[in-house]
Amino acid sequence: MDERELSFLYVITHSKPIMLALIMLVAGVLMALYADYPVYDRRAEPTCLTFMGPENKSIGLPSFDGFSPYNSTLEIEADKHVIVDVVVNEGEQVKQVELDANKTMFLSFDGAPRLNITLIEGSFPITLKCTYVVDGYTKPYLWLGIPAAILIFAGTILAIRGYVDLIGGILEEQRQF
Repeated sequence: MDERELSFLYVITHSKPIMLALIMLVAGVLMALYADYPVYDRRAEPTCLTFMGPENKSIGLPSFDGFSPYNSTLEIEADKHVIVDVVVNEGEQVKQVELDANKTMFLSFDGAPRLNITLIEGSFPITLKCTYVVDGYTKPYLWLGIPAAILIFAGTILAIRGYVDLIGGILEEQRQF
């Protein structure tokens, strides 16, 4: 064989198993990258809470299966002057807020899907109008990771087999000369 026949491009284009293996590997990698693609979403949960005394109430998303929150905002308004504690993740983050009557306040949190609101001080009954907005993402194409892994594995086996057959063919030709 001359130098031209042993070039990388010649081997790739004239060996069907190696060409098929490279196509499978590229398709598998592209499919794996697409499987990890996030779809961003914003979910809002409006709630009206009525407190008859010092009590604790929970607000947030009713379901967040597969939803990964990264930022959230609470819009809160009271009908009377009140002091509340807003607790995130069971005491991880506590914000004490004093709300004036009919004034809206915005509170930001780092991706908490649920909040607990505890009424500390105020004349009862008190109604809080809350809108909890959660920004997050889902990965709906994660299932593509399984066929991508199969394609990559099969492409790797096929590439190894193609190169072994190619080397064997070259060695066979050299023995004949």
